[in-house]
Amino acid sequence: MRLAAGDDIVAIVRTATGECITLVHEDGDSLAHALTLAAIAPLAIERAPMRVNLVVAGDDADPADVAAAVAFLDGACSTTGQIVRVGQPGVRSQGPSCSSTNA
Repeated sequence: MRLAAGDDIVAIVRTATGECITLVHEDGDSLAHALTLAAIAPLAIERAPMRVNLVVAGDDADPADVAAAVAFLDGACSTTGQIVRVGQPGVRSQGPSCSSTNA
């Protein structure tokens, strides 16, 4: 689930159903972003056994990479309270980069 500006992460997680919720949040320097990061671990503890995770998408994050991170966290049965960053914060992509390799 992608968080929009002004979304209440606590309300979203507390009302979620199912085994897992993986949120996607755009990287930023705002207070709301800092609060989102700080909320993940306590919400994961509160909602156990439901798993709660966050993917932070940097400015240059490829949507396919974000989707892959979400799929990984959704399938990681013993992973909760984790934050995975995709891309670099504050970097605008100008096209293909040599810094990414496929293993």
